[in-house]
Formats: sequence, structure tokens, C-alpha cells
Amino acid sequence: MPLLAILLIVQIAGPPRESEDVYRTVLADARCSGRGTPVSRGSIPVIHRELSVEPSFVTPLRGVLPTSLVDALSRARDDRPILDDSTAQRLNVITIEPTDVEALTKATDYWAAFFNKFPSASAQVRLSPVAFDGEAREALVYCEYSVSPIGGEGFIVHLRQTSGTWTALAWHRIWIS
Repeated sequence: MPLLAILLIVQIAGPPRESEDVYRTVLADARCSGRGTPVSRGSIPVIHRELSVEPSFVTPLRGVLPTSLVDALSRARDDRPILDDSTAQRLNVITIEPTDVEALTKATDYWAAFFNKFPSASAQVRLSPVAFDGEAREALVYCEYSVSPIGGEGFIVHLRQTSGTWTALAWHRIWIS
């Protein structure tokens, strides 16, 4: 019985396998990873450890996307879960702590300091928790990348799982700079 308890704790502590697969699909696209942008210097996204989405980003999607998914993303934004080290390693990303972001904001040139601290970084990336429909066949996730003060985009991605593979159905741009 103690082994069962340990397995349950591990499953609850980390994101479900479906979330990890959704993140992998979204991060494979340059629209979320920043790979290949003119300012990008490396190939590994540096992701904020705390997963979140701004409430104002979700509201415009009401009436455009299924209400149940939009509601689920609205609820998920309040959770603010943490992207754990083992998931980050499997996704081949680096995570950045809020304290590191705060320290970088004190630098004269935030982006020079960021790329100096993370020389293999493709971009600074934010993700939201993944919101699933009731059957875990469709999902929404917010992702953004930034590489400079005027180099970045934010999207809410609508995905569907078919035969065990997640595919992006639509990328809804929320902002661009």
C-alpha cells in the first residue's frame, strides 16, 4: 500500500502525461518557442516555471472557441502550477524562476543580461496550464515568446488529439510586438 501512495503523489505532483504531450506539440512550433527569430541566439526555450495566463487574454475567445474549453482555461489560470524539473528535462527546456526574472529586470539591458545568463536560449517563454475538454480530446494552452522589447508574440492554441497525437487546430494570436 505505501508504494501505491507514492505513485499517486508523483502523478498528482507533476503535470499529466497529456499536458506534457500538448506542451511538446506547442513548443515544437516557432510561434511558441521563438526558434528561428532574427534575435534568437540558441535553440532551447527558457520557460517561466510558474504556469499562468492573463485573464484578459481568455475573454476575447468566448464565442470563437468551445465555451467549455474557454471556461476550463479561465479556471486553470488561477491554479498557477509549477513546471517541475523532470518535465522540463523531458521537454528539453530550461526553466527560469520568478526571482531570476526579478534580478534580470534590474539590469541596464534586460535582454543582454537574459541571453548572457542563458546563452543557449531561443527565447523567454510563458505557458499556461493546459485546459482539456471533458474527454481530454481537445485542449487550449496559452503560450508566448519574447526575445527583445519589440520581439514577441502570444497565442492561445487550440489542439485536438487524434490517434494519440496532439495537433494544433488553430493559433489565436492575442498580441504581437
